[in-house]
Amino acid sequence: MTSERAPQHTAASTGAGVSGRSDAAHEAQCRRCGVSCHLAIPVNDVPVMIPGLRCQYLAPTSTGFDCTVYADRFKVAPWCHHADVAGPQGFLARDCPYVLAEGFGRGKIRLSRQQYDRYWPAILGELLRVGVPEWIHRAALLSMLTAREGGVWQLTATSDGLLPTRRSADDDSRSDEQ
Repeated sequence: MTSERAPQHTAASTGAGVSGRSDAAHEAQCRRCGVSCHLAIPVNDVPVMIPGLRCQYLAPTSTGFDCTVYADRFKVAPWCHHADVAGPQGFLARDCPYVLAEGFGRGKIRLSRQQYDRYWPAILGELLRVGVPEWIHRAALLSMLTAREGGVWQLTATSDGLLPTRRSADDDSRSDEQ
């Protein structure tokens, strides 16, 4: 794990990527894998995509993912980047056709289920240490934490985004008393 927030963990400069190519051939390279729209946490200095922790506008489909605001994404989701900007910054999948075609040589990776389970303590530690950006699908984050860790979780807004915390039994008993 790195001690600082990795670029994949933050919403980078707003409006970047508006000027990228958008011709049909360029758009056709996209696999609709959704990796660029998922949060990545640095594990041993490698950006690891966190399944389920995705942009609030990314919708799963039977064949992959679709952006629900694609035509207006740079206006509605200012953290979004065109592939021409996202690739050099490492925001795309390492095996993305855009990354491979341009030879960027860096990007997010997906872990196997066994690897994900193995690295979960480090991933959770980083999530609890630095939080997540505001653009993350909140329900997906809380669902993942509850499924993997149990208990009841809440999100607290910070100047850098959202910080997940486990609610204590005292919090639960006080809300029951009211």
